Amino acid sequence: MDHIDFFPPHHGVSLRELAAHLGAELLVPDTSPDAGNVLIRSVAPVARAKPGEICYILSRRSRAELETCNASAIVCDPALRSLIPAHLPVLQTKTPATAFAIAGGFLHPKALRPAPITSRRQAAFRLQPLSIRRQGLSRT
Repeated sequence: MDHIDFFPPHHGVSLRELAAHLGAELLVPDTSPDAGNVLIRSVAPVARAKPGEICYILSRRSRAELETCNASAIVCDPALRSLIPAHLPVLQTKTPATAFAIAGGFLHPKALRPAPITSRRQAAFRLQPLSIRRQGLSRT
Protein backbone atom coordinates (compact mmCIF):
# COMPACT_ATOMS: atom_id res chain seq x y z
CA MET A 1 0.00 0.00 0.00
CA ASP A 2 1.44 3.35 -1.02
CA HIS A 3 1.56 6.02 1.62
CA ILE A 4 1.17 9.70 0.84
CA ASP A 5 2.87 11.98 3.32
CA PHE A 6 0.35 14.03 5.28
CA PHE A 7 2.88 16.81 5.94
CA PRO A 8 5.71 17.78 3.62
CA PRO A 9 9.08 16.52 4.87
CA HIS A 10 11.33 18.85 6.87
CA HIS A 11 14.62 19.95 5.25
CA GLY A 12 16.33 17.79 7.87
CA VAL A 13 17.87 18.02 11.31
CA SER A 14 20.57 15.72 12.63
CA LEU A 15 19.52 13.01 15.01
CA ARG A 16 21.95 14.48 17.55
CA GLU A 17 20.30 17.93 17.31
CA LEU A 18 16.84 16.41 17.57
CA ALA A 19 17.84 14.45 20.68
CA ALA A 20 19.10 17.67 22.28
CA HIS A 21 15.88 19.49 21.36
CA LEU A 22 13.81 16.70 22.92
CA GLY A 23 16.01 16.34 25.99
CA ALA A 24 16.45 12.66 25.11
CA GLU A 25 19.56 10.55 25.48
CA LEU A 26 20.90 9.43 22.10
CA LEU A 27 22.12 5.83 22.14
CA VAL A 28 23.88 4.82 18.93
CA PRO A 29 24.89 1.27 17.94
CA ASP A 30 28.59 0.42 18.16
CA THR A 31 28.42 -0.47 14.48
CA SER A 32 27.14 3.02 13.53
CA PRO A 33 29.08 5.63 15.51
CA ASP A 34 28.06 8.36 13.01
CA ALA A 35 24.33 7.68 13.46
CA GLY A 36 23.96 11.00 15.30
CA ASN A 37 24.64 12.79 12.01
CA VAL A 38 21.76 11.13 10.14
CA LEU A 39 19.21 13.66 8.92
CA ILE A 40 15.69 13.27 10.26
CA ARG A 41 12.93 14.72 8.09
CA SER A 42 9.69 13.35 9.52
CA VAL A 43 7.87 11.22 12.09
CA ALA A 44 5.98 8.00 11.37
CA PRO A 45 4.35 5.01 13.04
CA VAL A 46 6.66 2.04 13.64
CA ALA A 47 5.06 -0.08 10.90
CA ARG A 48 5.55 2.59 8.18
CA ALA A 49 8.75 4.31 9.30
CA LYS A 50 11.49 4.53 6.71
CA PRO A 51 15.01 6.03 6.64
CA GLY A 52 14.95 9.72 7.54
CA GLU A 53 12.04 9.23 9.96
CA ILE A 54 11.73 8.55 13.66
CA CYS A 55 9.05 6.52 15.38
CA TYR A 56 8.24 5.55 18.95
CA ILE A 57 7.01 2.66 21.03
CA LEU A 58 5.05 2.72 24.27
CA SER A 59 4.71 -0.97 25.05
CA ARG A 60 5.96 -4.46 24.31
CA ARG A 61 3.08 -4.95 21.85
CA SER A 62 5.20 -3.20 19.20
CA ARG A 63 7.89 -5.92 19.40
CA ALA A 64 6.90 -7.66 16.15
CA GLU A 65 6.82 -4.39 14.19
CA LEU A 66 10.31 -3.52 15.40
CA GLU A 67 11.80 -6.50 13.56
CA THR A 68 11.00 -4.91 10.18
CA CYS A 69 11.27 -1.26 11.22
CA ASN A 70 13.30 0.89 8.81
CA ALA A 71 13.27 4.10 10.85
CA SER A 72 16.44 6.06 11.40
CA ALA A 73 15.78 6.01 15.15
CA ILE A 74 13.20 4.98 17.74
CA VAL A 75 12.00 7.00 20.70
CA CYS A 76 11.37 4.83 23.75
CA ASP A 77 11.32 4.59 27.52
CA PRO A 78 14.44 3.13 29.18
CA ALA A 79 12.36 0.12 30.31
CA LEU A 80 11.75 -0.83 26.64
CA ARG A 81 15.30 -0.26 25.39
CA SER A 82 16.05 -3.99 25.35
CA LEU A 83 13.32 -4.54 22.70
CA ILE A 84 14.99 -2.31 20.11
CA PRO A 85 17.05 -4.16 17.47
CA ALA A 86 20.78 -3.57 17.98
CA HIS A 87 21.25 -1.79 14.62
CA LEU A 88 18.77 1.02 15.41
CA PRO A 89 19.69 4.25 17.24
CA VAL A 90 17.49 5.09 20.23
CA LEU A 91 16.26 8.38 21.64
CA GLN A 92 15.72 7.33 25.22
CA THR A 93 13.36 9.36 27.41
CA LYS A 94 10.96 8.80 30.29
CA THR A 95 8.23 10.52 28.22
CA PRO A 96 8.37 8.98 24.71
CA ALA A 97 4.87 10.01 23.60
CA THR A 98 5.53 13.62 24.58
CA ALA A 99 8.96 13.59 22.94
CA PHE A 100 7.45 12.17 19.74
CA ALA A 101 4.76 14.88 19.72
CA ILE A 102 7.38 17.59 20.26
CA ALA A 103 9.46 16.10 17.43
CA GLY A 104 6.39 16.18 15.17
CA GLY A 105 5.81 19.84 15.98
CA PHE A 106 9.48 20.66 15.47
CA LEU A 107 9.68 18.88 12.11
CA HIS A 108 6.23 20.00 10.92
CA PRO A 109 5.56 23.44 12.44
CA LYS A 110 2.73 24.20 9.99
CA ALA A 111 0.79 21.30 11.49
CA LEU A 112 0.58 23.28 14.72
CA ARG A 113 -0.94 26.25 12.89
CA PRO A 114 -3.60 24.84 10.59
CA ALA A 115 -4.89 27.16 7.91
CA PRO A 116 -8.60 27.87 7.64
CA ILE A 117 -10.54 25.86 5.11
CA THR A 118 -11.62 28.25 2.40
CA SER A 119 -13.59 27.99 -0.78
CA ARG A 120 -14.28 30.22 -3.75
CA ARG A 121 -17.98 29.71 -3.23
CA GLN A 122 -19.71 31.27 -0.25
CA ALA A 123 -21.52 28.97 2.11
CA ALA A 124 -25.19 28.66 1.24
CA PHE A 125 -26.19 28.36 4.87
CA ARG A 126 -25.56 30.08 8.14
CA LEU A 127 -24.96 28.22 11.38
CA GLN A 128 -27.34 29.16 14.14
CA PRO A 129 -26.08 29.08 17.73
CA LEU A 130 -27.72 26.46 19.91
CA SER A 131 -28.23 26.35 23.63
CA ILE A 132 -29.31 23.56 25.92
CA ARG A 133 -32.53 24.11 27.84
CA ARG A 134 -34.45 21.82 30.16
CA GLN A 135 -36.66 20.52 27.37
CA GLY A 136 -33.81 19.86 24.96
CA LEU A 137 -31.98 21.76 22.26
CA SER A 138 -33.39 25.01 20.96
CA ARG A 139 -32.15 28.03 19.06
CA THR A 140 -31.11 31.02 21.13
